[in-house]
Amino acid sequence: MKYHYFTLVDKNLPLFLRSIGHDWEQYPISRPNGYPYFHWIQSDKGSGVVKYKGNKYILEEAQGILLESFVPHEYWPLDGAWKTSFLTFGGTIAMDIFSSFKKENVLLINDNSNNDLKIKISEIHSKLDISIPDPDVFDLSADVYTFLMILKRQSYFSCNDKNINYQTKVYPLLVWLEQHYMDSIGVDDMAKIINVSPQYLSRLFKKFFNISPYAYLRQLRISKAKRILIMKPSLTIAEVAKLVGYLDTSHFILNFREQENLTPLAFRKLH
Repeated sequence: MKYHYFTLVDKNLPLFLRSIGHDWEQYPISRPNGYPYFHWIQSDKGSGVVKYKGNKYILEEAQGILLESFVPHEYWPLDGAWKTSFLTFGGTIAMDIFSSFKKENVLLINDNSNNDLKIKISEIHSKLDISIPDPDVFDLSADVYTFLMILKRQSYFSCNDKNINYQTKVYPLLVWLEQHYMDSIGVDDMAKIINVSPQYLSRLFKKFFNISPYAYLRQLRISKAKRILIMKPSLTIAEVAKLVGYLDTSHFILNFREQENLTPLAFRKLH
């Protein structure tokens, strides 16, 4: 099984596991009344959007978010298949532990290079594969605590300034670009979306991605073009170029070759 869900839990335990899953093909979820348990969701492959507390956040691979119980939220795949790991929990000390994370309004975490969070979820899941239908609830309680301490440790390694800027400025712009990459836009337009100067926007992208905003847009457009080239073989190169925001086909071909080391036509023939 790729997930385990417990219909009966001992709510008097300090911590209890409600559900857990990994390598889960995530479909769109909308919870206008929230979820009655705390919920960690992490992107394993692909990316998705989480709408939570009035903002949208893109979860790229190895990024996760901790959602508070009973707070309305939605999440959905951003572009194609999205695989996630997740863990939901409650207990008599769950709110106290959650509150200890809340130095910021939203807890976004990048899993470290060792993938400690993903591995811990996989370990718990594998243990349940063996012990179901009679798991040791005390052992599971300890596992949830260990997972939360890993999460706590990794939150210390996140720069508060970086998280705030990423949440309030970069993430909203990335979501907007996913919806408008095909439009005629430049750095000035992007800066206006998040109410900053073009110079400050360039510093943000340099800090987080080590490229310029326009270079990010160009990479996004080429990525979208690759999908179209494969999925819609009847379209001409000029038509594909126009769909991803290029009015000049030769410019599109040049950018594509620079990024992929082959022309759009050669790429299509390989796929």
